[in-house]
Amino acid sequence: KLIGGHDWYAAGAAHLLANQRDGGEWRDPEAKLLGTCFALLFLKRSTRAVLTPPDRVTTPPAAG
Repeated sequence: KLIGGHDWYAAGAAHLLANQRDGGEWRDPEAKLLGTCFALLFLKRSTRAVLTPPDRVTTPPAAG
């Protein structure tokens, strides 16, 4: 939770919320979509591994 005694999540969340645009998105120097995706992942604290439910697993096509 703390890095060097600093609450990194609180600081990052405050920065993101202060820089959110009126339309709800965040800007990235390269593309608006990338900045918004990163901001949402950060705010969600997405640290869990991504798991695909067994009913959605697909087998890649055989090399031909």
